[in-house]
Amino acid sequence: MYIFFASDVRSDGRIIGVTEELAAQEIYDMISQAPEPFFLPQGTKMGHVHLAVGDALASSKRYQALLDMQEKHQYAKASWIASGSYHHHLAFNQWQRRHAVHQDKQAGLAQISFVSDQAAELLAIASRASKLGFQIKQQTTRQLQLLDTDGIAIQIDYQH
Repeated sequence: MYIFFASDVRSDGRIIGVTEELAAQEIYDMISQAPEPFFLPQGTKMGHVHLAVGDALASSKRYQALLDMQEKHQYAKASWIASGSYHHHLAFNQWQRRHAVHQDKQAGLAQISFVSDQAAELLAIASRASKLGFQIKQQTTRQLQLLDTDGIAIQIDYQH
């Protein structure tokens, strides 16, 4: 869990503070005994998402180029990016996953979804995706499904 105070967030959206590793194994042990998986309700909107990746800085650069976002803060094993002045929409954390790829049926995030209100933006993202190492799984005029180099599924929908 991260707790930031107003004095930690700079005017350009960067956060100056301390990030500590989550007790992932303890949490996994607790949830692995749960009777059924937990799912967020359909349509849930998140302010920001942290992705566990194999190389935080490389992933950050790829996503910045893909989604036209800027880096707000980074250090060796983490990076935070956003559009505009928001402190971060996406964060990339390495923790103990250096160069590990997400496996099917592994606990964690199954997919990250974005919505665009501009059809041209969806086409531009699709054009950049394969050049940046994202695998295009499916593309229509209203939806783009990608797989990143860490095995994270991404869906981008055009909604007019």
